[in-house]
Amino acid sequence: MPREVKKAKETKTQREHAQVLEGVEVMALAKNSSGASEASKLGWSEFAVVDEEESDLQKRALQVPIVHRHEYKNKHWITSDITVQDEAMRKVLDKVLHKYQDLDLEVINYTFEPPFMPLVHRWDVLKTYHAMAEAGNLRNAATALLAFLTPVIASSVLSHALTKKTGKVNFENIWQIFPPNELVITKFFGVDTICRVVRYRYRPETRSCPAAWTIDIEYVDWNGEASGFTTTSVNMCEFEGVRRVQALPVYPISFLGDVEKTKATFIARGRKFESLRGYNFMLCNGTKITLETEKPEQRPVAGKVCVDAYAYYRSCNIVKPKLRSLSGQETSDDAVEVADPDLSDTPYEMDFSAAPVETSTAAKGPAERTEDLQKLTDQQCLLSPHG
Repeated sequence: MPREVKKAKETKTQREHAQVLEGVEVMALAKNSSGASEASKLGWSEFAVVDEEESDLQKRALQVPIVHRHEYKNKHWITSDITVQDEAMRKVLDKVLHKYQDLDLEVINYTFEPPFMPLVHRWDVLKTYHAMAEAGNLRNAATALLAFLTPVIASSVLSHALTKKTGKVNFENIWQIFPPNELVITKFFGVDTICRVVRYRYRPETRSCPAAWTIDIEYVDWNGEASGFTTTSVNMCEFEGVRRVQALPVYPISFLGDVEKTKATFIARGRKFESLRGYNFMLCNGTKITLETEKPEQRPVAGKVCVDAYAYYRSCNIVKPKLRSLSGQETSDDAVEVADPDLSDTPYEMDFSAAPVETSTAAKGPAERTEDLQKLTDQQCLLSPHG
């Protein structure tokens, strides 16, 4: 490789690392600083027996803060996984990755594989932790983590930044824009609704279904007795090229023009939803969603109506949905059960049968009406369906 080309490539890499580390004073390590070049210069083994050499290698490896493993593919050495062994670094990761979806750091022994989804989603959190940490072991550990990880995850971080800039995404990188707890917007029966990401899942291609990403989302609902969280799922089947993020069936509200104005509008609408709990008599001209059929359907309605979810479930002999309590649930940190809908050949699919139901039978005799009409927070109103 000509010296000028090599120098230009190194300069480009340095600029990319500087962009990834924007906001923190950390110098990235060289991507090839794993010690491989030094190891190739070693002479004869110090041990006559291979097993003794392997045992010594394992003991020395335990003293390495981060083990960076590689595999040889297509004439290149690429990262297969990394294991963080340093105790201070592990404490930093415990804080930064706290309650990330389906992640138990002890179970995986602090080992991460490409494309390092949790680290990419919490990259800004790690940089914030580093900036706020007091001088000491934990700040030094955060500095070392940022320096080591920058060349490893730079491509994913820069790809995410490009998606934010262009508003377009390809199928392989859809996971980047759906970190857990991200506020997203989708449509429920043609009406825009804000939800919150519970988790994202990749579905590999099968004989009957194309590859797809499944995004599990949650929102606040009312079952006639109490308000609570329930879930639904959106499937996005594989597509070629790129798509506009706002053309997806669900996308982060951060891609909207005026996020704060949008939030205020949906909070106000959520207050209307809040006021319709209990029972209300009113005039209506529009559509209703009926649950008596196999799948929810829209039907026209006009004239006087009674909005009463409690009476609806009892009179239609429908078991009311079981909702997760709102108490202490300002983020979707706890595990929830979500539906596992079959994927169809359509590019997008929404499943509305995700909420579990109560299985206890009703007691004999007159029903005693019980309602918990506690005031909803702004965040809960934001996540409420249209009133």
